[in-house]
Order: sequence, then structure tokens, then C-alpha cells
Amino acid sequence: MLRLELIEKFGGSCWKNECGEDDPDRLEFAHVLDTPVMGWGRGRNKRYYDVLKNPDCYALFCKYHHKEYDDYVKDIQEKRQELFNK
Repeated sequence: MLRLELIEKFGGSCWKNECGEDDPDRLEFAHVLDTPVMGWGRGRNKRYYDVLKNPDCYALFCKYHHKEYDDYVKDIQEKRQELFNK
């Protein structure tokens, strides 16, 4: 119930405008800013309450665009690491 309510509060579809995916089974909350609840190894309810408490720290993506976003962030982090560890 909470998950569906949160999806609706986040607009009900993938944040990437041209995507349009609105199947709740294919939507996920992605961190855009860090919170104490990070990574895949935390319970779903804990994540949903964190989304409720910190909505500005999350975006709603379809599974494909969530992975694309995470890969983009990881790439930036790796490039930053290379730049500052020379």
C-alpha cells in the first residue's frame, strides 16, 4: 500500500520524461542524494519510509533507467577517484 501511494506521489511514471513507463511492478525508487538508508541490502519497508521522510533524495525510475542512472553516477565517481588520486 505505501509503495503504491509513494509511486503516485512521485507522478506515477518513470522520471525520464520520454520513457512513460507506469507499471508499478517496473518502477523503482533511486537515490539522487544520500540518506542513511543506502544500497540494496536494506528492507523494503525501511526504504519506503525513507522515501516518505526524504522525498527530495529520491527519483522514480523504471528498472532500465534506474540502472542507467546508477551506471552514470558510478562512472562519475570512478572518474573523480582517478582525477584526485593521481
